[in-house]
Amino acid sequence: MVLDKPDFLPANIYWQAAEDNDSLVEQLCVEILSNLKQSMLLKSRVSLALSGGRTPVGLFERLSHKSFKWSNVDITLVDERWVSSEHRDSNELLVRRHFLQNLAIKAQFVGMKNNATTARAGQLICNEAIQEIVFPLDVVILGMGVDGHTASFFPCCNELVMAMDPQLSVNCLATMPTTAPYERMTLSYATLIKAKYRILYLVGVDKLATLEEAMSVSDPFKMPIYAFLRHPLRIFWSP
Repeated sequence: MVLDKPDFLPANIYWQAAEDNDSLVEQLCVEILSNLKQSMLLKSRVSLALSGGRTPVGLFERLSHKSFKWSNVDITLVDERWVSSEHRDSNELLVRRHFLQNLAIKAQFVGMKNNATTARAGQLICNEAIQEIVFPLDVVILGMGVDGHTASFFPCCNELVMAMDPQLSVNCLATMPTTAPYERMTLSYATLIKAKYRILYLVGVDKLATLEEAMSVSDPFKMPIYAFLRHPLRIFWSP
C-alpha cells in the first residue's frame, strides 16, 4: 500500500497516512493535542470542534485517555442531526459516550441541539448558546462522505449557498438535506475556515477516490469538500 501524498492534492494540503487506523488514531491524538497546546500558549481557553459518524469513535476513545488540561478546553460539534440528545443518531450522544469520559470528562461541552421543534426554529438559540466558546475555533476535525459532503454541507441542500458564504456572520445555521435523514444544524463555512487548525480524518480507499473527484470537479456546490481543499488543510488517512 502506497502511503505517499496523492499527486492530485495541491501543495496547500498536508498529508499524513498510516497503514492501519490504530496507528493513524495515535498520530491524530498527537496532532490534536499539540495544536491545542500551541493555542494554549496564547490564551487560557481553547476550543475543539468534533464531527460525528462511525469513523472517529476510536479516536474519541483514545483521546479521552490522554493527559491534558481538559478543564481548559471547550468542545462543540461541527454539525448535529436535529434529534434528541438521547437518540442513537445524535452526535452529542456519540461524543458524550466515547469522548467526554475518563480524563476528558473535565472538558466543557457546548452542544447544538435545543428544545426547538425544527432546526430552523432553533438556529438563533444555537447561535446564542455557542457564544460560550471563544472564536475563532482552535482545532476542527472534519469528516467527508463519498458524495463529497462535509459538516452538513450537502450538495442537495437549498441552504448550501448561504451555508458556504465566506462572509456569513452567524456561527451556525440549519440545513435540510434531501439525500440524508433529519434536519441538521451545522457550523458555517465562514466559521470553519477561520479555525486555526483544520484536520480532515478519512478511512478507506473510497475516500481517496472522492477527494480525487472533488479536485477534478472543482466545484464546492457539487462537492462541498472542495471548498476546504482550496485552503490549508491537514489530511489524515488510512486504508
